[in-house]
Amino acid sequence: RVTLVAIVPVAIALSVLAEWVLALLYGQAFTPASEVLRILCLGLAPYAVKYVLLQGFKAHDRTKPIAAVEAVTVGTGAFALLLFVPSIGIAGAALSFSVAQTAGMIHAIIRARRDLGVCAASLFCPAASDLERLRALAASRRP
Repeated sequence: RVTLVAIVPVAIALSVLAEWVLALLYGQAFTPASEVLRILCLGLAPYAVKYVLLQGFKAHDRTKPIAAVEAVTVGTGAFALLLFVPSIGIAGAALSFSVAQTAGMIHAIIRARRDLGVCAASLFCPAASDLERLRALAASRRP
């Protein structure tokens, strides 16, 4: 939950400020890539959730679910690339990443429920304590 509380606002901000961020980091010539950046931002939250769940599988020494989740992610990504790149180019590659990460996240949630007994609702319903953890983390990083 803390990961989602942190990553969703970042993804939204990056989507809104995509042109400005690209111009600041790489120059005006790269601002046309803002569409691609926005599409990639759609996949940030699913990627983060999938990553955290895969770390849970590692902590429980469960390698088969990790392989299964990554197989779903790669397979979906390959299919999406074949589907989207010919029609929409580089934006299709970005969309393929987001679709693949979402498919991987869904499979990771299903496997976490089945193999670890983790309830999906507990992953997505932020609690007040999550915000407090983020504040404490931010405070500990200040010089």
